[in-house]
Amino acid sequence: MNALQALVINALIEAGTNGKPMSPREASNRSGNAVSYEIIRQLKAGEHSGRLHDTTVEGLSKALGVTENQIRRAAGMPKRMPPWEWPRRFDRLTLHQRRLVEQLAQALLDAREAPVEE
Repeated sequence: MNALQALVINALIEAGTNGKPMSPREASNRSGNAVSYEIIRQLKAGEHSGRLHDTTVEGLSKALGVTENQIRRAAGMPKRMPPWEWPRRFDRLTLHQRRLVEQLAQALLDAREAPVEE
């Protein structure tokens, strides 16, 4: 059992009532359907890759009643960084230059989130 699976199972047990764990469907409903029943079910069963998008982490946090950073830690993801505030001197960049910086940042994120080939 991996750390993420253990976190999901324990959170479902703790959120349950009458000695019965909360079901993945109930957890999905608790999140306002921000995370699907199927993802929670797969995580609980150990069938999910564990690669999570930020929106999935947010939904799981609501569904399971744990912090986003607990989920990130269990999934082996880096801690969420605070919003990035650029140094004031970057205000001098033109619109074209800003778009280039955004494209570079997007390429870095895409590379980080790309599936790992085995």
